[in-house]
Amino acid sequence: MKTKLTPAGLAGVLLAGALALSGCSAAAMNGAGPVLAPMATRDLGVSGSEAMFSADAAAASPSELGSKITVNGDAQVITGDPAGAAAKFTELVKGMDGTIDNTWESDYDSGKSSSVSARVPADRYEELVAQLPDLGKVESQNTSSMDLTQQYIDVNARKQALEDSLRRVKALADEATSTAELLQAEDMIAQQQGELDSLNQQLEWLDQQVDMSTLTVTFSSQAPGSNPGVSFGWIGDVLLKSLYTLAWAVVFLVPWAVIALVVWLVIRGLRRRGRKHRYPAPERAERQAEAEQPQPTEAPAEESTADRE
Repeated sequence: MKTKLTPAGLAGVLLAGALALSGCSAAAMNGAGPVLAPMATRDLGVSGSEAMFSADAAAASPSELGSKITVNGDAQVITGDPAGAAAKFTELVKGMDGTIDNTWESDYDSGKSSSVSARVPADRYEELVAQLPDLGKVESQNTSSMDLTQQYIDVNARKQALEDSLRRVKALADEATSTAELLQAEDMIAQQQGELDSLNQQLEWLDQQVDMSTLTVTFSSQAPGSNPGVSFGWIGDVLLKSLYTLAWAVVFLVPWAVIALVVWLVIRGLRRRGRKHRYPAPERAERQAEAEQPQPTEAPAEESTADRE
């Protein structure tokens, strides 16, 4: 028996689809599963259990999907020829069906370094790390992993729920009886298809992160933090900078020193002139002679004979 589509039924389906779409978008923001609303079933003549979008039913269990683990690492390798070691590392990566994401070189006073960021199949990552000692002395090597299983399950559940919703809306659009109903259905189809494409891209990116592991290696001529001979150069630079600063200080202070000397000479001259006016030369000589002449002492007066008698 063919179900007759009514305007109310189509409006209900479109509203339910909009709620499903908004629920998927919100879930994408907070990492939760989709929030799905029941479709309008009264006018469609279908049961609520058939119309309900169940994210739990759509979601695959971890055992079905398997663990989704991404592995990343980095290493520091000391070698006499950083560029040559980087070239050999690139050949190793390509021989393992890997790809080179980025390469960059640096030239310092203490030496040179070359860095390569590569992606290799996850099952060959350890093999690539094991060959690093053949390229030089491995100064450091770190490997980290991240479990993306739950994130993959959430995105996959939203994808399946949207696919179910999209199939229902397309089926109802085929039964539209007016242009307005058809336009409403097509608008909802376009929105859900855009959201579905985004979820497919997320799943593809997650698969790439799991299938390929990243290893970034820096080849340098000296170990990080060591720089033989640089201490003397550093001392020389400091000495030159100090002499340069001292020269500028002298150039800046010389004019002020000259001015200070002139002021001091003027003040000294004024003091001498003031002393001359206060004590003229003859008076100063007389005062000096008087100061140097010894003062006479008075003898005690003798008593007269008359007084004795």
